[in-house]
Amino acid sequence: MKSRSNILEPARKPLLDHNAQMDREELEKLLEDIKKMKVAVIGDLCLDVYWHFDLSASEKSLETGKPTQPVANQYTALGGAGNVISNLVALRLSDVHVVGVVGDDPWGREVTRLLESHDVNMDLVLTQQQKWDTVTFIKPHINGLEQNRVDFGNFNQLFEHTAINLIKGLRSILPHVDAVIINQQESYGIHTEFLRRGLATLVRESPETLFVADSRDYGMDYPGAYLKLNAREAANLSGVSRGLLETVPMNESERAAETLFARSGKPVFVTCGAEGCLVRDELRLHHIPAVQVKPPLDTVGAGDSALAGIVAALAAGKEPQFAAAFGNLVAGITVKKLHQTGAATPSDILNAAQGYMRL
Repeated sequence: MKSRSNILEPARKPLLDHNAQMDREELEKLLEDIKKMKVAVIGDLCLDVYWHFDLSASEKSLETGKPTQPVANQYTALGGAGNVISNLVALRLSDVHVVGVVGDDPWGREVTRLLESHDVNMDLVLTQQQKWDTVTFIKPHINGLEQNRVDFGNFNQLFEHTAINLIKGLRSILPHVDAVIINQQESYGIHTEFLRRGLATLVRESPETLFVADSRDYGMDYPGAYLKLNAREAANLSGVSRGLLETVPMNESERAAETLFARSGKPVFVTCGAEGCLVRDELRLHHIPAVQVKPPLDTVGAGDSALAGIVAALAAGKEPQFAAAFGNLVAGITVKKLHQTGAATPSDILNAAQGYMRL
């Protein structure tokens, strides 16, 4: 995708952009076009491990005298950038290139197994033998309630030669992909200062490539990339401190979108939960309404779903406001998939689109 000229207009109140919709024929065509797209994702390859205890089978350990915690069932799922990849795969893209690092440990082998089951390109999944544990979150549950989490990877150290190989590998595939997602969710993942500098150089030297940065901590480190953030991240990045559980007022999100667009000159997507998505592009500030869904909901991973939908639609040539509407639709489907991060298939999307995209 070629970069467009940057036009900064005065801030204005966004209107609910109900025009950023497609009829059924347009949506079907978009879903077919997406199947031709190739996207690379560079980010933190994480693993979610769920252990469900059944204490009815507990007994005292002969060694310690303490009660055991029997695991009745367990399962794993890709997290971090892995969840973005799962969502892209569900959309049936032609090719998804994974760029990231795992450790030489059981969790890394499980991440590799799950990625292989998605049939993605794993040539750039590197194993760092030392000073790297696969980023893993073990989530114990008792009677359906999550207990204290057990984490691996908090003390990781990405070697410079590993970062160089990631950048070199990503550079080599740029001619073969339609978009690149830079995804950062963990402060102790691959996104060291050294790697960020290398990525920024790659973005600067590749203006013909669509880069979309979804970064919790380093969103402005990649001049030339589109930005996708949630409302809290956008507020913090624009200079207004908001805590993890604080609600960000819509007018504050609007100002943040304007501020970040003024800095970067590239489209900015700010997801606002049930209030939809703000898009600041070269035209104006758009407010794309959310899909109306009824509880119960599971919003874990909804941002990853929205990101996958937005980037897939952008890669297929859709304008930012239409890409945001498609991303909203994808996220609106996945939040209805309880107790899982979830992903939306083309058939899911067509079934759910009635009433949202003028079908």
